[in-house]
Amino acid sequence: MEKKILFSILLFALHLTCVNANAHGEPVQPKSNTLQCDAPAPDSFRVIGYGQSYATLAWIPVSLGDNHQLTVFKKNLANNWDTLYAVDLYNETTYTLMSLQPTSRYRVEIRTKCSTGEPGTDVSSVNPPQGLIIELTANGRKPIDPKPVDACSYISYVDPVNKWIGFKLTKLNEQGKIISNLFEFEKIEEGDAVARIRRVWNVNDILVAANQQDEWPINKNDLKTTYLLEFNAGEIVETDLDVFGAVEVDVITQPLNVSLCPNPSFPIQAPYEFNVLVASSFELFPTDSPNGPSSGRAVNTKEPGAIRAQSPFFDYLTLFFDETSFLSGVRVITLRDISGKVVFFEKIEVADPIISIPISRTPAGIYFLEVLSAWNSQNIKVIKQ
Repeated sequence: MEKKILFSILLFALHLTCVNANAHGEPVQPKSNTLQCDAPAPDSFRVIGYGQSYATLAWIPVSLGDNHQLTVFKKNLANNWDTLYAVDLYNETTYTLMSLQPTSRYRVEIRTKCSTGEPGTDVSSVNPPQGLIIELTANGRKPIDPKPVDACSYISYVDPVNKWIGFKLTKLNEQGKIISNLFEFEKIEEGDAVARIRRVWNVNDILVAANQQDEWPINKNDLKTTYLLEFNAGEIVETDLDVFGAVEVDVITQPLNVSLCPNPSFPIQAPYEFNVLVASSFELFPTDSPNGPSSGRAVNTKEPGAIRAQSPFFDYLTLFFDETSFLSGVRVITLRDISGKVVFFEKIEVADPIISIPISRTPAGIYFLEVLSAWNSQNIKVIKQ
């Protein structure tokens, strides 16, 4: 009986409190049980492969079994982003965007979904390389003893054996004479272009790589661009171009692999041939000679002086080039862990004999550094603390 009386008194007191609050113009609001979804976005959201009309994305979930939401945007003519669609992904770590327009720009955002099914407020974004360009030039390096590989196969761009990757266009003319031209593939890590097709220059070239406007580089300093991950193969007939096929470029970025593949909708057929080649070394011709080397011999490709590397290092790895023999230019810098996995890969324009590279995201341990230039390749063991 006493408990019932006490319960009645409490209810009456609560009623008086509510009435008193309303009397002062302060309505009583019920406490919301809805919490904001603040799940962190996944880590390492990145593009791991792309081609003519697709891009493959990957990420690392914050927790095992996380679900995610992807939102895809496309840039419009007013330079604003339009939302194309959103897709929910359950226990996935990759997703491939299909039917992308090669000349359009895209952005993709990813969020982790909370237990309520709502996407989190934290977001990571990435821009697939659609709408970027391939540059066509005529300053390619000549491979030494190139070996054929299967067209359309993926070739490792970071394998130290593949110091030259490219292809050869060949024609057997009516007189039975074989005409051919060599082309070097170069992946670009920064800037507006994603890759370069470099024709090995010869003053009498007739087989060339061209863009969709049938433009091709006419000398070693010329540059043409194509806004597709594709280029045309053609024969110069007087001042015009007779296009006889097209070649698609596909790239996988981690680790970096490239595929050069004739477009099945416009294949290269007899009397023309397309052959993909790789080589472990190449010749480097003097840049001041418009027609290549007059003697037919390559210049000295060895850069004198060894490269030294700071070891042990912490967040930055510093390289020291011999100041008396240093030559400025592009170096391909690759860092592998003890299992051979590539943890850093970059093409860097080195202008001074000392350069520091940020290597902050890798754990402490033993690493193997390769520095590849147009002159030589050097390998160094380094330790990160």
